[in-house]
Order: sequence, then C-alpha cells, then structure tokens
Amino acid sequence: MKDIIKVACVGDSLTAGHLWIKQAYPLYLEKLLGEDYKINNFGINGASVTGFGGVFENYNDRYINLEVFENIIEFNPNIVIILIGSNDSSIWSKANSIFESEYRTLISTLINELPNAKLVIVSSPDTLGNNIYNINGNI
Repeated sequence: MKDIIKVACVGDSLTAGHLWIKQAYPLYLEKLLGEDYKINNFGINGASVTGFGGVFENYNDRYINLEVFENIIEFNPNIVIILIGSNDSSIWSKANSIFESEYRTLISTLINELPNAKLVIVSSPDTLGNNIYNINGNI
C-alpha cells in the first residue's frame, strides 16, 4: 500500500476560497491528484505575509503568527504550496519595507520546521482594475 502524500495549501483568500469555498483551488487539486494525496487548505481570508493588509493591520497578525501556521506544522506535509501576498498590497505603504524579509522568514521557517517537505511558491495573480479590497496590481 502506498503512503498518502500530504499537501498543505498555505495562503490567503485565493487559497481559502473567499466566498466560494466550494470552488477553492485545493479542492480541485485534490480531485486532480486522486486518492494517493491528502490536501489540506490552510488558507485564511484576509491573511497577509506582513500583517498589514487584508483584514489585518498589525505586524503581530502576519500569517506566520496565526494559529493556522502551527496547524501546518502539525499536519507535517510532504508538499507545501504557498500562495500569499495579494493582501499586503492593500496597505503597501506599511508592508513594502518588510515584505521581502517577511516572505523569506515564512519560507525559511517552513524549511526549518518541515525539512523533508518540498515547497512550491506560486505568484499571486494580477488584479484587473480597482476592487473593493484595495488590492493593488501595480506594485
């Protein structure tokens, strides 16, 4: 019998599914990969790398400090897919100076805590025009 391959999908509403949780990409991924894979969705609506943006406006609320981050470590996945960063652009004036270092911290912490996991980093998609969440596609 094959071992189940565990995949952790890390991110913001693009991962969580926002208002369309039954259409979140981790659900499609699970169907595509089949029964040899266990996909867990660790997306949090409004989450950001820096804590600035989305529903948070405080450095202490960065994704790595949220309770969900410990859940990822406990899940002990073989693969981690990271799709986060769009919300940081909504308060870019605060997030800009620390975004890169915080993203690096997120990645290095996952590598240290999950040394056998493979990381897949996905770029956030471009935004088209203005939106109610103030996500800026021009930065």
